[in-house]
Amino acid sequence: MNVLRVSRRILNPTRTVALTDSLILCWSNRRMSHVPCNECMPAVRAERSSPGALTQSKLLIAMEFMLVCYNDEKHWERLPSSEQDRIVSDCAAYAEDLSRTGHLRASGRLQPATAATTVRNGGGKSVITDGPFAETKEVLAGYYLVTCKDHAEAVAIAARNPKLPFGGSIEVRPLISD
Repeated sequence: MNVLRVSRRILNPTRTVALTDSLILCWSNRRMSHVPCNECMPAVRAERSSPGALTQSKLLIAMEFMLVCYNDEKHWERLPSSEQDRIVSDCAAYAEDLSRTGHLRASGRLQPATAATTVRNGGGKSVITDGPFAETKEVLAGYYLVTCKDHAEAVAIAARNPKLPFGGSIEVRPLISD
């Protein structure tokens, strides 16, 4: 697995360019492109001309994936609080590592399913019910939005999640790119 290391980030009010050891990504108004926009190109050229600069042959196409995390809440509640604290700490370190390597775009933990509200359309009117959409053993617990070179790298990242040994699953889904 190629680990991405962010070598430089260039920020302005609407754009972010992440130059890594293996790719260039340009985000404009929350859309990702594999080719820097005209506003970011001068900074990319300057970075490329610096020592250890990226070469065209090192550029890879990147994709965004949503790592959707599911938990068995009853199993989680049975764990001792010290174990829960350790797992939460390990997950924070996991997210920090993903951020440091340039993979992580966003992440979040959800409150328990009992805090959910479900909205459906019933005969042209909104029908609002408390709780999750369906009764299942595993419920949506959180997510990681990651940038990877391919599906295999996204799966490898998901497999390293420290919560997996304690039950639950992670669904790896590519985002639709424009």
